[in-house]
Amino acid sequence: MKNIFLTIFCTILWSSTFGQDPLYLKNKNLPCVERTFFVYVHIAMDSVGDTNMPLQRLDSLFKAANDAFASICISFDYCKIDTIVDYSFDDIKDDIEVGLVTSRFQKKRRINLYFTDKVLDERVNSFSVHNGITKSDECIVIVPKSGKGLMHELGHTFGLYHTFEAKFGLEFVNQSNCATAGDLICDTPADPNIGPNIPCEFISNLKDSNGDYYKTEIGNYMSHHFCAHCFFSREQYEVMAKNYLNSTFKMW
Repeated sequence: MKNIFLTIFCTILWSSTFGQDPLYLKNKNLPCVERTFFVYVHIAMDSVGDTNMPLQRLDSLFKAANDAFASICISFDYCKIDTIVDYSFDDIKDDIEVGLVTSRFQKKRRINLYFTDKVLDERVNSFSVHNGITKSDECIVIVPKSGKGLMHELGHTFGLYHTFEAKFGLEFVNQSNCATAGDLICDTPADPNIGPNIPCEFISNLKDSNGDYYKTEIGNYMSHHFCAHCFFSREQYEVMAKNYLNSTFKMW
């Protein structure tokens, strides 16, 4: 029932937000990567020797990833599944432990997908290396065994920033600085990153420095509204495809 509700929610959100914008009617003329990425999957055991990761869930997560990236002709499949028997890696507490697990299990020139029980931040609970798809040994994605945040971290892996990115300066609500601030993408609204409300909706009285109220999209994969994730924007697709196609390094 929850999955059905989320599907209906995403459909309504997509239609109401983008229904009048021709950019979103069809993903026409997007770059086509035409590539299947074969992924090394690493699953950590818990303290009683259980991975808690049935093959059906893995298949379902890969299908969801394939659906999310189909618009730019990218798909994913697993080429090998490793079991990490050291249960201390079932709880990745900090960057040091990220380094330890990847130094032992990372395969070069592949996307390496790690499933653990806990990953760093309790609220976000996932990890990846920005633009890792262009690096020979840093294509690292770590997510919980529920799969929460997988598309979010794959977005980072292909070069996307958070919709609320601040390292380039805060984006204005009117988007007059969208090309040089925020996530550097102009078809994602400015996002103050307040986190999801209960029920899952954006409710905020925050204003930007111009005095304009924020109107964000909670369904974008690169937000931290994980309860509502269901789409990438057109420009995000363009950036992900071009980051890989223009890279001098290519994954096998």
